[in-house]
Amino acid sequence: MEGGAASDQDWRSFLDIYQPLLFAHAKRRGLDPCQTQDVVQEILLGVSKRLPEFVYQPEKCRFRTWLFRVAERKVADHWRRQHRQLPESRPDAGDSIGTDREGEVADSSTLEPDAAWDAKFGEELLHKARKLAGRRASPMNFRLYLYHVVEGHDVTATVAAFCESHVTPAQVHLAKSRVLKLVEEELTRLCNQYGE
Repeated sequence: MEGGAASDQDWRSFLDIYQPLLFAHAKRRGLDPCQTQDVVQEILLGVSKRLPEFVYQPEKCRFRTWLFRVAERKVADHWRRQHRQLPESRPDAGDSIGTDREGEVADSSTLEPDAAWDAKFGEELLHKARKLAGRRASPMNFRLYLYHVVEGHDVTATVAAFCESHVTPAQVHLAKSRVLKLVEEELTRLCNQYGE
């Protein structure tokens, strides 16, 4: 994210991508739903206060790396407050700090996002790109794209599902092509916006 005051639209866009990422990360670190909600709200409150003067410096680290470090510190703070140990690593948690004990969090400058963090970030970018592309595509093309590409139905099944609209296989292929182009454009824009 760039420096300067964020508009409401910028903040909503930020939340669309990063809030699900933070929730997934907190859950992977062993927090229950209520604890997860509390920790994510703490993170978002802190970020919202810092954004007006935040200056993105990509030469130091990516924004999401910085956010990962903030999230790791907030989770460790939570466990410290609870006087509990951090839960043992889970097989899908990567090899980040899941086995560290209370207060034994590595220097934040050495923490790098794990594979699960990066994968979830990619999923959220794609989800946002599809949502934005859906606003630009014709409603029918987008419905065909969702059914055929996202839900994974073949062309024959898609034509059958949309028989009342007299959809042809050529229309399914054309809708797929047009919407995929829009999704790729939005994904490129989002990657540029979020420093990828």
